[in-house]
Amino acid sequence: MFVAFFKSHVDKNCECEIAKFVDRIWIDKSGNLTCIRTFIVHVAENSPPLQAIRMLIPSQQTPELYEISDTCLTDDYLFNHSFSSTGSYEIKSLDIDRTYGKVYCDYFEVDVYTDNVIKSFECPKKTSRVVSIEFREQPITPGTFRLIRITFKISSPLVEIFPRVYSLQLHYFDKALVCGAYERLDIKTLEVPVKKKFNPQIKQGGFDIFLYLPENLSSTRFNALTQTTSNHLPDGTNSEKPCQQFVWRGEAAVPDDVKYLKAGEAFFTIEGLLNDPYEMEEIRAEIETLKNETCTLKDDTCSLKLDTTVIKGNHRKAMWVGIIALFIGALSFLMAISQGYNVSPKGSITKSQSEPGRQNERLLQLAGPSATHFSNNASGVIDSSSYFDSNSHTERLPIPMNRLLPQEQIKPGK
Repeated sequence: MFVAFFKSHVDKNCECEIAKFVDRIWIDKSGNLTCIRTFIVHVAENSPPLQAIRMLIPSQQTPELYEISDTCLTDDYLFNHSFSSTGSYEIKSLDIDRTYGKVYCDYFEVDVYTDNVIKSFECPKKTSRVVSIEFREQPITPGTFRLIRITFKISSPLVEIFPRVYSLQLHYFDKALVCGAYERLDIKTLEVPVKKKFNPQIKQGGFDIFLYLPENLSSTRFNALTQTTSNHLPDGTNSEKPCQQFVWRGEAAVPDDVKYLKAGEAFFTIEGLLNDPYEMEEIRAEIETLKNETCTLKDDTCSLKLDTTVIKGNHRKAMWVGIIALFIGALSFLMAISQGYNVSPKGSITKSQSEPGRQNERLLQLAGPSATHFSNNASGVIDSSSYFDSNSHTERLPIPMNRLLPQEQIKPGK
């Protein structure tokens, strides 16, 4: 949007600066841009006068360009009111033809001439344009301030990144955008710097940018210092419906130790996203619906996870019950062995017998079939109860103990 102010080689020895700079930029409903640029040029004492001032603009378009300094001498012009200047605005005097006047503006006493000649031409590299304002009849004399106002229009700088969502970038003091032109025009030698604040104590001067949006576009994503609303229109009137206004100030955009804004040294960019507010309401409604559907899907997923957790828990319980059963079985097996039971190959468990018991069993086998009907108890003593032979029904006497017990177990007197 702007790279630098600079002088012609004719004015090379002139010592001058920009004491105040204000850009007011409107984006219309089609996205086209209108800018009103107001600035004050100050020529130092004991300096040669300034014949012309030039601006390097990073645009390949041929702007629709007008010199409108005559509006500075109109009382009812909107941007001549006190709200547009910290130090108020007052027209002190006018000549008969209204081509010259003295104005008190932002604590400056400035001269205004309406016979300035404005021109625009393309740079050799075709990456930018030069706007030249010539003071043929009335050059700016040493020790004075000159108030100048111009306006220009360019086609839409908006870039559509989504349907009805646009990106806007306006660059200031960025010499990288004008590849080759900065060197060819010798701007490093001829540049006229912009003072960040002419007198900080009384807030005199400064570098300010105002951006106004149409009612069909809005934004909440601008890197602006402040955001308000405004009814101001580029023709100097007010609209019925207020629209968004964004403000940038050079003193807040560059470090405190920087006194002058110059190309490549204190550059900054106005950038943000614009969208149709009505269409955004529809998009927000769709997003809200998607959020609700996503929440429902999350709830279903959580329920499924809970069911899976319960199944896993039951599986673990069953596994532990099986392990415990195996442990109990193994423990029972070990206890059976420790208590004298034999486990057969088929899995049946029988009481194991002591050595005397086995000897008595052999004696019973030798005594014959009838003796085998007697059973021995745990201590090896023969049950002496009577019994009957199944064939003769004759009573048989019990077998003497000395026939059944080993000789070493028979004690004297028994």
